Amino acid sequence: MPTLITAGDLVAGAQIVGASDGALNIQTGPSGSKVNAVQLASNGAATFLQAPIFPTTPVVTSQTASAIVSGTKVNIATLTNQTFTGIPSWAKRITLMFQNLTKGGTSSPIVQIGSGTYDATSYVAAAFGAPNGNSVTAANSTIGFILEPTATSALVFNGVITINLMEAATFLYAQQGTLIGTSQGYSSAGTHACSGLIDRVKITTLNGTDVFSAGYINIFWE
Repeated sequence: MPTLITAGDLVAGAQIVGASDGALNIQTGPSGSKVNAVQLASNGAATFLQAPIFPTTPVVTSQTASAIVSGTKVNIATLTNQTFTGIPSWAKRITLMFQNLTKGGTSSPIVQIGSGTYDATSYVAAAFGAPNGNSVTAANSTIGFILEPTATSALVFNGVITINLMEAATFLYAQQGTLIGTSQGYSSAGTHACSGLIDRVKITTLNGTDVFSAGYINIFWE
């Protein structure tokens, strides 16, 4: 017969003495209606003797800060850049999605971030890939997160890039992404420290003047 440990019955300095079979039962509940809650076998195995009770309504904390907020898909055709502002301070990850983004010139697309204004210096960023099945090429940038490395016009991109808060104390962000097209693929990555938590993102080009001839962009943050 197992030894019983009953909630409320133990006093300071009490000792627990096991029964001859080495098992223990833990009881809970008010006086007169005790129930066996947990049984500990002689080999240390625990058995929960009562069904778990879960709240009927999930408990949600910091609902706003944990939400995923999606933007609206934007047509970037004929534009030199597209901006997204109003990113809240609680956002830890920003995701940009591209559909048939088409270069109108030869300048590579980049993403710039900022707090209050767009930063155009001090990025550590690079991209590499192979356009139209050609040899792999690579390029880096200090003025923004570069998304593809070629000086080729009319390239079409589909894909996703993410920008993650790496260190809140220094407002350091890390970027990574993948873009694909017909017979081509590109990967990119980089880091950049802002002056504060970012509240804006801009998609433009290295020279800042080439237009995009087609394509859509959307954003969400979480």
